[in-house]
Amino acid sequence: MLLFLHTLRKRGERLSRRAVLDQLASYGRLHVRQAPHEHFGARALLANLVDGNGHDLLQPLVHARVVKINLGIHLTGLEMHARGGAKSRVERWSQSWLCANTAEDLSRLVNFIPAQVGPFGELIDEDDMAF
Repeated sequence: MLLFLHTLRKRGERLSRRAVLDQLASYGRLHVRQAPHEHFGARALLANLVDGNGHDLLQPLVHARVVKINLGIHLTGLEMHARGGAKSRVERWSQSWLCANTAEDLSRLVNFIPAQVGPFGELIDEDDMAF
């Protein structure tokens, strides 16, 4: 299915609503399938956003799960990035994807995500509101 997609995190840190809306939405075909069990376990899912030629547009989500399907799809999982070198470790960062059929629906969906609550129960300022 062809979808518009926004990433909601960068290097595992939540982005503000303004930062999410300012980024250019990716457009491609969403594939969610079972991951190779010899690497990730028997129940792990792998989510990819690919272009018309089958090339990845974004880093795949490992251990992906569908959080919500309402006006769009909200997926969470892990991005894995190699640090470089043959024997280096892999860095794992939390990532969330928000997907919709049109760019207008996608921008509306960003406003439905609840605000982040601060350490003392206060809502974070609207300009810095993260989700």
